[in-house]
Amino acid sequence: MQKCAAIPKNRCEKCIGPVMHEQMPAYTVYIGKTGAFYMKKWKTRGISLLLALVLITGGTTAAFPGQSFAENVEIESPAACLMELTTGKILYEKEADTRRSPASVTKIMTTLLIMEAIKSGKITLQDEVVTSAHAKSMGGSQVFLEEGEKQTVDTLLKCILVASGNDASVAMAEYIGGSEEAFVQKMNERAAALGMENTHFVDCCGLTDSDDHYTTPRDIAIMSRELLLNFPQVEQYTTIWMEDITHVTAKGSRYCANRLFNKRKFRYLQCGSKSNV
Repeated sequence: MQKCAAIPKNRCEKCIGPVMHEQMPAYTVYIGKTGAFYMKKWKTRGISLLLALVLITGGTTAAFPGQSFAENVEIESPAACLMELTTGKILYEKEADTRRSPASVTKIMTTLLIMEAIKSGKITLQDEVVTSAHAKSMGGSQVFLEEGEKQTVDTLLKCILVASGNDASVAMAEYIGGSEEAFVQKMNERAAALGMENTHFVDCCGLTDSDDHYTTPRDIAIMSRELLLNFPQVEQYTTIWMEDITHVTAKGSRYCANRLFNKRKFRYLQCGSKSNV
């Protein structure tokens, strides 16, 4: 495995073949048409394009005739799980059941519950959600929603999946569950129903610094597969490169007050980074 000599970034246009880059996020679920990949990143240098190739080709191992994928891959990450989307078959795992803090990868479950609420008819993409004081108070990654600000469910999904907005996540949690606490209870119930045996959530965005908020590579793959199988349209959000939003508050509308950026130019569901992961 060679290391790219270009300026570190998430995708290098100059590189051909397996290349590793530095400055990758702490938690990432990489997705292709038929796969989802979670890898815990801590003081490591990245994901090879070879892994991305396996995802896109549906988990085939044509590059290694007569040998398995797992026999030919080495990663520096302490934990990983590569799952084929359509069958749920595990193609590669490393400490896949070790509990770790998920950080913003928590938002995958939040997104799953949002999409299920839309499918059931409980909410629609056009519904307007009012930002509470609690949602506004969120720190970390955010889109700077104001108390009383109204945004549609569609816009808040963009805020969650493009900008990883903690404030947007809480606003949606309160809208669906009545409170963040009630929504988190639904998250844990859904995790249990999916067989995520080593997962427990205490918030809807991953901001909480708590030992009681944890998951594993395998469980992340499970909930990612559930989301992608049932709601493939989520990629319409996760592949957005740049998007403007208009802040609508009691003081009026401010166009282009916030611009959402997806700085990772590859298919993914959610990234997360915290000091304790």
